[in-house]
Amino acid sequence: MIIVRSLALGPLLVGLLTACASSDSSASCAPAVDFGNRLYLEQSATSDDPGPLLGTATDHICNDTGREEAPSSTTKFDAHELAGVDPQYAILVVHEDASGAKESSGTVFAVPEEEMPAEVWADIQALAK
Repeated sequence: MIIVRSLALGPLLVGLLTACASSDSSASCAPAVDFGNRLYLEQSATSDDPGPLLGTATDHICNDTGREEAPSSTTKFDAHELAGVDPQYAILVVHEDASGAKESSGTVFAVPEEEMPAEVWADIQALAK
């Protein structure tokens, strides 16, 4: 009897795990910032050459709890132009160190790949190498 119950629960567990893994909420909870009414996702690239200051980006708050209202973010970062890339596609976020001083390099954040031309995406990905 125990074996039968275990076998019956197997497909249910697989289905639940698959639904969790393929859920859009996991992608929306990736490190990201909001800037200029757009969502920019963290890339595995940095730059030691911040361009002109564009404004302030805020930490994107993920709402994966199922509640209607997500908490608002109060964490702010300087958003700089990324050399050679239109800010509508990518920005460079410069953080502060523990003492509050601005770091000399920044992290690249970009809109999702499907929202930009392929050649721009390739340029951004080349920064990560």
